[in-house]
Amino acid sequence: HTFTINTAGKTVGNDLIIELDANMEMALKNINVSSGTVIHGEVGGAADLLVNFSRDVFVSSEGNTSISIDENININEVVFYPNPSNGHISLKANSQIEETLTFEVKDITGKTIDAQDSNLNFNFETSGIYFISIYSDRNYVGTKKVVITD
Repeated sequence: HTFTINTAGKTVGNDLIIELDANMEMALKNINVSSGTVIHGEVGGAADLLVNFSRDVFVSSEGNTSISIDENININEVVFYPNPSNGHISLKANSQIEETLTFEVKDITGKTIDAQDSNLNFNFETSGIYFISIYSDRNYVGTKKVVITD
């Protein structure tokens, strides 16, 4: 997730120092853990955990909280198909939002391998797992995993 925290920071010599405080207890805000651990995924407690991290955990040293992005696009409205694929992936999304989307493709190590504006087709030369981060008007919407097989 990407989020913004307004902070002035402070200059020390030629360096800009930005201090953030993290209240890790806030990561579990409104999550019931009495039945066990939070299971990895994109729904339920895992989704709540990500939202908490992006809105409640980090604060600037001046006390400024994060600015949540009003995500008008539901990540579930954006589908890459076929997935898994043998190398060619297409995008299916609501035609009204397609024109606002840009993409950043990363491999399993987190290395950016491609960034595209308004391209609804992706070609992968190497099999593996890739993550496509989706942005609308430069605001982060979400990330989808795609699997490329031989």
